[in-house]
Formats: sequence, C-alpha cells, structure tokens
Amino acid sequence: MAFIFRFPWRRLGRIGDFTEAEATEVIDRLSAAGDSNGIHNRCGLLLYFALFRDIAPSLPRIGTAMFKKRLHEELRNGKFRTSLVWQMSGGADGDPYPYNMIQPYLDSFISGEYCDAGFLHLRRICAAYVKEHGEQICPLIVRALARAAEYISAEPDRREWHAYDLDEFLDLLVAHCQERCVLEGVDLLASYKSRIPQLSGRKLAAILGKYESSHAKEIQERHRAALGA
Repeated sequence: MAFIFRFPWRRLGRIGDFTEAEATEVIDRLSAAGDSNGIHNRCGLLLYFALFRDIAPSLPRIGTAMFKKRLHEELRNGKFRTSLVWQMSGGADGDPYPYNMIQPYLDSFISGEYCDAGFLHLRRICAAYVKEHGEQICPLIVRALARAAEYISAEPDRREWHAYDLDEFLDLLVAHCQERCVLEGVDLLASYKSRIPQLSGRKLAAILGKYESSHAKEIQERHRAALGA
C-alpha cells in the first residue's frame, strides 16, 4: 500500500466500504508493518474507523464501538501511539483533526507511558486548540507536565534532555491559561526541582511574581528553596 491517510474520509475510495470484520483484518495484518508508511497506513485506518466512519456520507452503517475502544487502548499502551497522535495532530500538514473528535482520546494518550515524540505531537494539538478550548486544554497541559516530570525524575541523569518538554508545555500554559492552571503547573514543577536539576527555579519564581494572589504567595513561600528565593 502506498497511501498515507490525511483527513481520511476524503481519500478512502473502496476502503470506506469495508465491513467491521474486513477493517479489523486489514488493521491486524498491517500491525506487522515495520516501515513508516505501513505503520501510518495502519494507524490511519484505525483512526478512520474510530473517528470518521460514522459520518461518512452514502455508506451503510457499521459498528464502530470496537474501533473506538481499540483506539483508546492503543493510545494508552500500544506500540503505535506516536503514529496515532502524530496523525491526530495533523501529521506533516500541521492541520489537526477536529477537536470534538479527538478530545475524548487525549486523556487516554497522557495516561500511557511518556514518549518524547508523542508528547511533541500532543503539544501541537494543545497549541492549536488552547485559545478556543482552554477550559479543557489547560488542565490537560498540567497533566502532561506531571507525566513528563514523573518520567524524567525517575532517571534524571539519563533523561535530562527530555526537560525541554517541561519548558515547552510550561510556556504554553503561561501564555494561554488562567491563573489557577498556571499556578498548579508551577507548584508541580517546583516540587520536582530537587529531582530535576535542569528546571529553572528563577523562571518559576518569575512566573509566580506575575500574580498577587494569596495562592501564588503561598506557593512561593512553600518552595522558597527550590525557587532560589
């Protein structure tokens, strides 16, 4: 197969006519693919049948619940997590899938193991939708910070270069989110400062300095040593 899916409902041709059993068989067979095209095609099929098959025009209805469940499971624990979230984030085109379609699956991805490439694509999704859907995206960013910090702190000497994810997510949080989520993120990272030396206490302190609330002052006092204050 030479196709790679992008907004798959537009480019499927006869593949859109697959029954549930036929689609499952193709996805299972492509699961053995080792090249990037094969992997992306396989994941594109799963995304199509989980997210878009229900709204495909002029096609008979089929059961899609199994594909939706499988997508949740694979985003949490599957070996194709990076390809799935890469395509959800827009792939090479940078135009992410519609937010209302992917929103239920973002928590599933974050709940799985940290992977830097996957979290980069998650950040692309967050950046694309944080202005319009900040109420949901901002807590998601905090969760992503927690997942990345947990991973890095387990082996800080070996995983120190992953700290860029913390900075990128933190910058996104500060630029677009309300005080409550920003302070939650700063509080979280300050608590990891002793285990992740690459974290900048001065940067965290500068962010706290923008707020005059009692909560901000309490965080500053509680993490005085980590913040260098």
